[in-house]
Amino acid sequence: MKFNPRKTSVVSVLTFLLASLLSISSCFAAETLMRIRVSSPGPRNLSYLPIDLVTKIGADRAENAEVRVKYVGGGSMALQDMLVMNSDFALAGVPAMLSQQANGEKVTLLAALDDLPVFVLMVRA
Repeated sequence: MKFNPRKTSVVSVLTFLLASLLSISSCFAAETLMRIRVSSPGPRNLSYLPIDLVTKIGADRAENAEVRVKYVGGGSMALQDMLVMNSDFALAGVPAMLSQQANGEKVTLLAALDDLPVFVLMVRA
């Protein structure tokens, strides 16, 4: 089945990410929150808004997980943070991933968040 980011909403990407993470952790007890460390450019980088929303809307807790986001200076730094085992996953642009692969690193794209510029309407609380 081919992944088509145009037909994928932010919620389905988050669901895919959490389902993927939860499926690899069968060793955790049902009452124990699975802790997931994610390196991401930011903070408040609109291109990576979905990872910020995971914790804000409680999507991680709904899946019996706790997502901890570690903010770094960019996509390449996020990938390096993951490669040295400081995080379980990294958010980065495809060019940063391809650059890592060209340098011999074993990184794999799990899901594209979008294929278009990200536009978000934001309001004050």
